[in-house]
Amino acid sequence: ACEKQAEWEEALQLFSVMVHRKIDLDTIVSSALISACEKAAQWEKALCILETVIQNNFELDAIACGAAMSACRKAGQWAKAWHFFSAMSWNKMKCNSTVYGTFISTCEQNKSWETALRA
Repeated sequence: ACEKQAEWEEALQLFSVMVHRKIDLDTIVSSALISACEKAAQWEKALCILETVIQNNFELDAIACGAAMSACRKAGQWAKAWHFFSAMSWNKMKCNSTVYGTFISTCEQNKSWETALRA
């Protein structure tokens, strides 16, 4: 709901409460939180959430990583987007067409078509 209403600050407060109370975040919650930050152009916050999810061994999926990649792409942080795409491969996480599309768009934006071909 916070993602749809562009209420990313409220989403971050809810996230903080959940982490503090040690409530497990599932992939739907983590993806929605990261997407809310991505839509609000808060790429640093999206990365902080992703890092917290990883550090706390919460569930993570391609949707959350794709949203983080998209946030980085929109902010011109192509190296960070590449890092997430690579990490997904290293962790044998299944990429979907949206993730590949985001990665290809990132490479296009950075004029790195050779990198896109290697993916």
